[in-house]
Amino acid sequence: MAEDGHAAAPAVAVSDAHAMGGGHDTDHRPAEIATSVPLAHTASITSPRVFTPNPFSRKNTSLDLDDYFTGPRDLQKHSKWPVFLQMHGSILPKMVLPLFFVGCWSTLITCIHMFVTSLGANAILLTVTGFVVSLGLSLRSSTAYERYSEGRRYWAQLILSCQNLGRVFWIHTKEREGELGQRDLLAKLTAMNLLVAFTVSLKHKLRYEPYTCYDDLSSLVAHLDTFAAQATRDDPENAHARQRKNFFKSVGERLGVSFASSNPRKALKKATRPLGNLPLEILSYLASFTDELVDNGQLTIPMHQTLACELFSLSHSADGFETTTWPRSTTSWPARSAC
Repeated sequence: MAEDGHAAAPAVAVSDAHAMGGGHDTDHRPAEIATSVPLAHTASITSPRVFTPNPFSRKNTSLDLDDYFTGPRDLQKHSKWPVFLQMHGSILPKMVLPLFFVGCWSTLITCIHMFVTSLGANAILLTVTGFVVSLGLSLRSSTAYERYSEGRRYWAQLILSCQNLGRVFWIHTKEREGELGQRDLLAKLTAMNLLVAFTVSLKHKLRYEPYTCYDDLSSLVAHLDTFAAQATRDDPENAHARQRKNFFKSVGERLGVSFASSNPRKALKKATRPLGNLPLEILSYLASFTDELVDNGQLTIPMHQTLACELFSLSHSADGFETTTWPRSTTSWPARSAC
């Protein structure tokens, strides 16, 4: 391990192994393997810090509040602050106004009771009120935890399905000889990219971002003929529109003020072209690629069922994510049960 935290080069371990093995094949070993790259500047291929910078790192972002309170956390950064002082991803900013209002209300009731008139109530009334409030809090907490657990389960299912499909596409798919082999290799790489495109497009769909002009998605689906791509080309103003928020609106959203938050479905309402369902369209391309592999005899028979099951699992995960993000209220339960 180097002093700067990077892993040592694999070539050094190879050279040491040859030296300990008696040197029977050291004459055929290139000399530049162990000396071409300095040890301090080498790292493992799987290290996320080697080739691509982390866009969520504090070194690659500005000092705006949006970069701190929103977006995924940098998992490579360790914070020594206590949990209740870590503002990134915390509920504390949204609890400032409710706690302030409850404190002012309690202070007002106490002052009226102490200096104006007595506001004492029967203990039975307090008991009944406390019981009703506890039932409401229990329902809210159980519903929130249920949505959280369902989201984690669907996310784990999505990861497992993508890993299984990627393994089948890359390892179990046979490549034909000649020029067809090069074509098969490019098709396998395209299928692997489509798996990544499915997850990224699903993320944007859950955020009500229906177009394909986003930085992390445009390069993955630029070659596909989809409704979202056609809408992006025909309506570039709405596709590339970015909502600008003033200071008061940004502060209101951070504090959880409902009337300060904007409609997340605004891009869907302003659309003038059919937007389609990009994740399902990508699944259609993957299913078509699977049929082509079966017709060409590039897959063994047991792998056919594996691909079919994993494609169904991806579709089930997408439907589960959409159901989890819907607002759950007692008024929507009869409608869901009827569906």
